[in-house]
Amino acid sequence: MNRHDFPMRSGLLLILLLTLLPFQVFSGDFLDPYRQLTGSPLEGRILQYARDCITHKLNPKREMPKKVPELRELPQTGLYVSLMKGPDVRVCIGGFTPFSNSMENAINDLAGRVTYGDTRTRPLSLSEMEELSIVLSFVGPLMEITNPYAIDFTREGLYVSQGDRSGVLLPGETRTIEYGLRRLMKQNRIDSKRPCRYASFDVVVFDERTE
Repeated sequence: MNRHDFPMRSGLLLILLLTLLPFQVFSGDFLDPYRQLTGSPLEGRILQYARDCITHKLNPKREMPKKVPELRELPQTGLYVSLMKGPDVRVCIGGFTPFSNSMENAINDLAGRVTYGDTRTRPLSLSEMEELSIVLSFVGPLMEITNPYAIDFTREGLYVSQGDRSGVLLPGETRTIEYGLRRLMKQNRIDSKRPCRYASFDVVVFDERTE
């Protein structure tokens, strides 16, 4: 993944910003409620809500998405919305800080941005939606690390920065950290021979492909 909704000029600046956020947003294991939902009927409803929000943004004449009131009770987190074509990322957008006053609104907001906001690829079209799978990644705060290969890629993501270039690698986007990191650096024109800054973060993934 290579698109942030709020791009930063360096990894250090982003990490410093996150340390200044209100403590209650990141206190405790705030991703645990999402972990408990994986594999549940509510996970499927949330993914369907995300899909309906995206298709409605692409065609406003379609029926309004059916609300998911349970989303309003879940803790606010950072969020990435990815659309996958098989193993490849078609489009992805999001960020590490909450986007709205509820996760229901956050998903709806990002649904609009994902249709056009990833400037590294062409805008999304309605005709593509049937062949794309939705992945929602609920993300925790960044923790600076030195060895990107030491993360547990089944439940952690990776943030890489070098100067004013940066990118994010999410567990649902690639099978191995090695391949994903090579692709991330190539996509974002990050020089693998020069020093980089790395940070890991916890992730809970809702994935249509695993339903």
